[in-house]
Amino acid sequence: QMMRDAARAIETPLVINQVEFHPLLNQHKLLAAAVETGIPLSSFCSVARGKVFDYPLFSELAAAYGKLPGQIVLRWILQKGVAINTMSTKPANIQSNFDTMNFTLSSVDMARIDAMTATNYRIVGKASVPWAPDWD
Repeated sequence: QMMRDAARAIETPLVINQVEFHPLLNQHKLLAAAVETGIPLSSFCSVARGKVFDYPLFSELAAAYGKLPGQIVLRWILQKGVAINTMSTKPANIQSNFDTMNFTLSSVDMARIDAMTATNYRIVGKASVPWAPDWD
């Protein structure tokens, strides 16, 4: 609803909405609102502050694709149509982030990762950030 309100409130199109977006959080309503409002999304906490690495699926897929688990996560986000906002000062990590562009996850593997969203692990919520809105 906040995206719809923002889109109606201003005449200039919004450039991006940076949101918590990772494979451990179901954001299907947010993706639908992004399409509806024309406000593109950018992921915040793309690897859920490292929590995704607790799940063997990402290592399994990394081995199958010859990639790193973090690259699998970033590729899933990109294939969902969400921009990624990565950060590093280490050249090797920066290159690793760029190497998410040279492969594609199969629809079967995308669905396997999609199933992980049922975990509903949220970083920004009332428990950790008392002034956070009630997310729908």
